[in-house]
Amino acid sequence: MKYDLFTLIHNTVDTLSATPHVVQPNQEAWWIIQSIIKKTRAQLLVTREITLSDAQEKKLSILIDRRTNKREPIQYLLGSVPFCGLTISVKQPILIPRPETEEWCTKLIYELQYIRSPLKILDLCTGTGCIALALAKAFPTATVIGVDIDEDAIKLAKKNAVDNKINNVEFKLSDLFSAVQKEKFDIIVGNPPYLSPIEWESLPLDVKAWEAQKALIGGKDGLELYRKIAQEAPKFLTARVSPFKMVRKPPRIALEIGFRQYEDVHTLMKEALPENEIELWKDLSEKPRVTVLR
Repeated sequence: MKYDLFTLIHNTVDTLSATPHVVQPNQEAWWIIQSIIKKTRAQLLVTREITLSDAQEKKLSILIDRRTNKREPIQYLLGSVPFCGLTISVKQPILIPRPETEEWCTKLIYELQYIRSPLKILDLCTGTGCIALALAKAFPTATVIGVDIDEDAIKLAKKNAVDNKINNVEFKLSDLFSAVQKEKFDIIVGNPPYLSPIEWESLPLDVKAWEAQKALIGGKDGLELYRKIAQEAPKFLTARVSPFKMVRKPPRIALEIGFRQYEDVHTLMKEALPENEIELWKDLSEKPRVTVLR
């Protein structure tokens, strides 16, 4: 069937807008239609009039139903998300990379760019592998290892490495440091589960019904993995990162945190690594987002 592009977009936006949990209906309408027709927005704007096959009509209907009635996250519908210039495949229930994570990862890359020696980096709770892959791409001479306790996550991360043609990264099935006991790293990063069960219950249904609890809940108070990391990380850090051309010491540990957790994580890390400087990175919404040790 033939459609005027803007009529099709308008009708899709109207349908998505009727569902309160869809907060960006215009953006999502474009993404859904682009995914069906396999064209960029620019290509569609040139065409203006488009024809949908019966199969495409059916797929559009199914995707809209999954998004509105089943509340499936748009990222799972589309099958991938952009992250630091990469295309990261996502698969339910593995944690979806968030823009806030991409934001601090970009900042970390900027801070590390002045280090001249090849880095060895460990990414804890790697999930899709997005952080490990972004760092490996930014620093092609680095050796990057991503670990996760979820076998399906490791399989997906390996797929993302192949799809993005990144060769200086390795993914291992591991409960935090268990698979890297004989190794040391210049930098340890990660996005551990940091929600408490109470905070989990307050999440919207399109998160709770689709993303894995174990990727989001960090024990009774959300701090379980941070305690383990604080206890174990010091013995897996190299003595120093050298040589480098920086006025300040480079980041050695960077961990994403819940916005209520900065003081608790700060205390845990300060007790474990008292000689390190500790700072907080906020996200664009001015919420605490990352604990950084230098």
